[in-house]
Amino acid sequence: MLISKTHEQLKSIEDEFQERNSKQQSIINDQQKMIQV
Repeated sequence: MLISKTHEQLKSIEDEFQERNSKQQSIINDQQKMIQV
């Protein structure tokens, strides 16, 4: 029980990290486009 709960928390943290990472990546891409223009 405890193990699976921890695993779920880890998974949600991981998902959150992935999401934030991809948002950051798209922001960086937008900035690069603006610089190129």
